[in-house]
Amino acid sequence: MTHRLSISMQKGGVGKSTTTINLAGALAVSEGLEEDSDVLVVDADPQGFITITLGLREYYVSEDRSLYDIMTDIDRFDEVNDLIVSHSEFDVLPAHGSNFQLERELWSLSRTQERLGMVLDRIEHDYDYVLIDSPPNMGPLADGALLAARNVLFVSRADPIATFSMNLLTQEINQLEREFQTDIGIIGAVVNAVTRNNISEDRLEWFHKNIGEEHTFTIPETVAIEGAFAQNHSIYTYEPENRHREQKAEEVRETYDGLARAVEDYFA
Repeated sequence: MTHRLSISMQKGGVGKSTTTINLAGALAVSEGLEEDSDVLVVDADPQGFITITLGLREYYVSEDRSLYDIMTDIDRFDEVNDLIVSHSEFDVLPAHGSNFQLERELWSLSRTQERLGMVLDRIEHDYDYVLIDSPPNMGPLADGALLAARNVLFVSRADPIATFSMNLLTQEINQLEREFQTDIGIIGAVVNAVTRNNISEDRLEWFHKNIGEEHTFTIPETVAIEGAFAQNHSIYTYEPENRHREQKAEEVRETYDGLARAVEDYFA
């Protein structure tokens, strides 16, 4: 069975794409899990951070068909299989610059918010996990990611604005559940770029109260993640330049190992 998960937050700059890449790496190649998983990352964010970071820039600017061409033509949904590309750690359904236009045009099409799920249903390969990097808004692609996955991992930062945005996203989820008569499960929350100061601590308490301490995963701010991205990889296949970065990378891996185990347990 393929398990789908939307990595979501309607505010940008909170580390949503970073979380998606490293969680995918954890599920696919981590030694901290009992076995590797076959993972597909869907870059549904028109900004294409995942696509570009993983060294797939040519797909973002390609003149060939894209997710835009497929999602706007119901007769071409099967062509999604031709868009998927291999990465050394996991497969990727890349974003494309035309996806900004896709968000606008979806509103004029039938089954606007269900189309992404309908396209993903046509994927022929039996992945263990499909992780959807959702756009940082509450538009048709973001709603589509939630409906396609029926499961969500919140990503935020430990600041008042981001937690306010999370309240808005929770309201959007409730609205989608009512409108489409479905349930969207909350796996937990990842809080990125955590520092030891009063603001962070106060905000973390908010997550512990509303999400649960056992379901809240904190990721420290570290150059090790930037180093991994510079090599077009997740933190799991990162080759650090020195011992300090290797130590920091290992600390981050331990947190993502815990997150990956929580995801496995959730779907078990």
